[in-house]
Amino acid sequence: MEAESAGQEERRKTILAPVELKGDPLLVLGYAIGLARHFDANLWLLPIGATPPIAVDARGLSSYIRTSWNRCAQIELWEWVLQVRTLHYQTFPLFACGDNHAEQIIRLARKLKADLIVVQAAERGRSFTGLPQREADEILRRATAPVVIAVPTIDHQAKQNQKVK
Repeated sequence: MEAESAGQEERRKTILAPVELKGDPLLVLGYAIGLARHFDANLWLLPIGATPPIAVDARGLSSYIRTSWNRCAQIELWEWVLQVRTLHYQTFPLFACGDNHAEQIIRLARKLKADLIVVQAAERGRSFTGLPQREADEILRRATAPVVIAVPTIDHQAKQNQKVK
């Protein structure tokens, strides 16, 4: 019996956290970090947000700008991961390209066999931070993993407003 349990290693739970790379990562991801620590789960950070609008250029300039922007986003994602790892070591970066973030989130959640998707509620409206309403609805309808919507607390909103001023 012990040999069977030794051969079958328990799968660690997986949490996917699509996040817009703005503000303090420990404040923005506080709820996701708390869940990951509670369940001793792997926390995967997926950056979402608007890519810079780039016109098509025959000389390849648009390709250079997009590549440069992607590199900057990857560097910023790694900075977030390293900050979050101070609280929860099993935090990993996940970088996916594409225009439709909802499709990326759903596809990557399936590939990771995510047990939970944690998204941040937008300050206004019924959407998620970094996603338009249409994509937020698509995630809620099509995701195979449960979706948890983290609502920023009053303290979090006050700290964000102080940083803006």
